[in-house]
Amino acid sequence: MANASSYVQAAILKWMVQGTAMPTPPNPVFLSVHTADPLQTGTSEVSTSGTGYARTSISATTASAIFGGAHVAGAAPVANGTKQEVSNSAVITLPAPSGTWGTCNYVGLWDAATGGNFLMGAPMASSIAPLAGNPAPTIAVGAFVIDQQ
Repeated sequence: MANASSYVQAAILKWMVQGTAMPTPPNPVFLSVHTADPLQTGTSEVSTSGTGYARTSISATTASAIFGGAHVAGAAPVANGTKQEVSNSAVITLPAPSGTWGTCNYVGLWDAATGGNFLMGAPMASSIAPLAGNPAPTIAVGAFVIDQQ
């Protein structure tokens, strides 16, 4: 899983080779934005200090609408070549900035509003660069693709 974090990859491997139960799926999940590739641990997340930035809560009900395969709400992942993927089928609205966030090219998912476990990340189809006083930034439909590769 190219986008899965070290935490998720370890859980899958323990499940496969040790028979360990998978962790309970988080509900909600929290969407983050990053100024560089979050890699396996969620690095380069926008600073919360004086910027108005906070992770965006996505409940399981909302996630089924937001991350429908092939942009169809609630759909299962779809094949795209040799991988399975889902993407956001609804616009995701982030908090309004009160400071500069920098150019954000990546998004991530976490199991907590602050701290917590990084679950996975992916590049956005187009970057956002929120500035103080601008409207709340949005992630366009299809701009956040989660795949298994």
